[in-house]
Amino acid sequence: MRLRSKLHSMIYFKIDRSLTESQKTSLLSYDKETEYYKHHGKSGYHNLDFAKAPGEITHNIIKSLPNPDKITLVAIDKNKTVPIHTDGNYGRKTVIIFPITDNYAPCIADNIEIPHMTCYAFNTQIPHTVINNNHRRVSLQLWYDISIEDLKHRINCLDKCR
Repeated sequence: MRLRSKLHSMIYFKIDRSLTESQKTSLLSYDKETEYYKHHGKSGYHNLDFAKAPGEITHNIIKSLPNPDKITLVAIDKNKTVPIHTDGNYGRKTVIIFPITDNYAPCIADNIEIPHMTCYAFNTQIPHTVINNNHRRVSLQLWYDISIEDLKHRINCLDKCR
């Protein structure tokens, strides 16, 4: 396992948080009811869909984390591949990811398969892809317009105060 890319930047780190079964159930119910918008990159549709996450569900989830710039549900349909890319300049340098669905296909960044975790931070500025399996893949993502190193520092400071 390599936590840093060839570019000497951190790729991801585990965060000691998780969703309750009730939160997962609520978010999956919302997933079925909400309308997603299709994310297009420079090369077209990325097989990646975003939806605004419901504040009444996410409020308790995020209160022990740094205040995010945006909170979304992110979905990838079964058997779809997100092309290798880095996220553009739209306030998403780093994300905190809570996988929601079972059989959650891993992200691959810098030729490293990110292991399954209940919550982790991910550096979107490293080239990455998802080759989804035969299950819909849904996650709750908190967006930050700061480096992954800065986010790690902020989380460590919050954890010391808990």
